[in-house]
Amino acid sequence: MNKMNKKGASTPINEQTIFGENSAAGIVVMACTSTTIGTIVHCNEEVESVTGYAKTDLVGKNVTLLMPRNIAKAHDKLV
Repeated sequence: MNKMNKKGASTPINEQTIFGENSAAGIVVMACTSTTIGTIVHCNEEVESVTGYAKTDLVGKNVTLLMPRNIAKAHDKLV
């Protein structure tokens, strides 16, 4: 089964593509392996409206992209 995204492209529907889409809260899911810790693997549409970033711009990037620089620097040292 496929759904149409905002750009009109067909996207396969699976648990990851629909997780959190009915929530009014912004949801960001990150990877937590030793090599990918902090990498965004999914976010819902509310994150797009709150941050201004498209999902495609966030997925695959580090979560520090969503933080102010001074907090992001401290975050990297703590993780």
